[in-house]
Amino acid sequence: MKMTWWLEPEKRYEAQEGHSDAYREGYLAVIDKCVEYCHIVLDGDMYSLRLKTLQDHVNYLTALIDWDTRWIEVGYSKQVEKLVEAEDFIHASSLKLKRDRLKASMIFRQGTTTLVVVGECPFFSTKLVIDCFLVEVKNMAELALTMRVRLIADQRESETLSRLCDKYTSCCNDVSDWIGEHHTLSQRKINEAVYHPLRDRYGLLAQMTQSAIRRVIASYKTIHSRMEHRSDGKNKRKRTTYYSTRPKYSSAGVDLLWNRDYSYSPMTGMFSLPVMNGRIKVKAQWKGIPDEYRDARFGTARLVSKRGGWYLHIPITLQVPDPTSSPKTIVGVDLGIRMLATSYDGETTLFQRGGEVKSKRGKYKRLRQQLQKRGTRSARRRLKTIGDRENRWMTDVNHQASKALVNHYGRDTMLVLEDLTGIRNATERVKVKDRYVQVSWSFYQFRQMVEYKAKRKGQTVLFVDPAYTSQTCPKCGKIRKANRDKKRHLYICRNCGYRSNDDRIAAMNLRHKGYDLLTSQYAASMTDSVRVQSTTL
Repeated sequence: MKMTWWLEPEKRYEAQEGHSDAYREGYLAVIDKCVEYCHIVLDGDMYSLRLKTLQDHVNYLTALIDWDTRWIEVGYSKQVEKLVEAEDFIHASSLKLKRDRLKASMIFRQGTTTLVVVGECPFFSTKLVIDCFLVEVKNMAELALTMRVRLIADQRESETLSRLCDKYTSCCNDVSDWIGEHHTLSQRKINEAVYHPLRDRYGLLAQMTQSAIRRVIASYKTIHSRMEHRSDGKNKRKRTTYYSTRPKYSSAGVDLLWNRDYSYSPMTGMFSLPVMNGRIKVKAQWKGIPDEYRDARFGTARLVSKRGGWYLHIPITLQVPDPTSSPKTIVGVDLGIRMLATSYDGETTLFQRGGEVKSKRGKYKRLRQQLQKRGTRSARRRLKTIGDRENRWMTDVNHQASKALVNHYGRDTMLVLEDLTGIRNATERVKVKDRYVQVSWSFYQFRQMVEYKAKRKGQTVLFVDPAYTSQTCPKCGKIRKANRDKKRHLYICRNCGYRSNDDRIAAMNLRHKGYDLLTSQYAASMTDSVRVQSTTL
């Protein structure tokens, strides 16, 4: 974003009849000071410009000139003398109260926008353009993430949080039992029946009690939704059947509302959390909120205990650049066991090897089988420890692989991935020794990581049917299963003679599918546009 002066300071004043030269000289002197200040604040690149800078700028001009200064957003016009005022403008006096409105206006207006500071002069009847600069504004999209924050709690604070979690968990179980007996998910009816008894019994704050009720209602609705979409096709169920499966909570965690139940102080680096008899302040194990999260919207957090530590899982919503509908680069991405991800962008191929994943998964599988044969209490504890360790390791592998994939390509890139829905039911096509590795690799987790990381980079992700992507020749289009040699991981077309790595072939075909789908969508939009134009003539 670049700042451009519209008019020179001398041209910002037009002499009018009935006013002396002294007014004109004093007027221009004030404008020179404003221009000098504006150059200091706004000169050069505008990437550092934030709403607070704009607000300080307006407040400074208002105090300096003592006029009714306001921001007016106008549409850009090649004729700079012509101002087209927007319907909406924000007075400097109420700028702080309407900060979100101004921010949204700046974010969601696409194209080049002219922001103008207009001053009402007390001794002139005309408006004065104090400052004007061009700001390129692009459409923004919302991205939801979950930020995991470790809390540094001493023994006393940890015991206090444990008592809170125990009370909250018991409250959730009582609500679950009541819903299971009375067969209703109406929050009004539940509140009338259990709200005051729960508060008297457990001593929770009003907001926490409401959060527990909403938490259990959401759990029941999730169970009902799963029953409605059973794979056996039996969708019609009796009303009482829905409540036969009651959710039970062993460690529910505590749901906390932002700026009501919990808050964060950047000055002290501490979170303020509610407990049974007041509030406590707990230090967070981080160096403060990252810069990219400072303008994010914080949602309802969950306080959880894991492996002796306390964590806050905070959902945040970021504003990220909205990717273009016409990507510059289309990349096909094939997922597998030997190669975690193979990507092809039309010129180069990127391989991410997965041999370590296969061997380590096999090691965990053998160890798990040995412990299962023992069947002792210590073996079961060991099984849980191994399972947690394996999940953490696999999550880290997915993070590294998805980050490497997204960072390798720039903005305005479309990643075309396989739609691997139902991968767990496709084991009949995989060797018996490889089935555990395939179904245990969290493809869905990898997909989610690629989606949100690509969105932050201004990229799009498209999922297509992977059928025949490993059997189709990307050059001649012939489909033949015998062309692929799985043992040597080689593809040789019997029709045209083209040969390459079989994973690379799949990535090339995925890229072709993405390109064909994008082309068909563009053709459909053009057809609709022509149809609309013809009907308006």
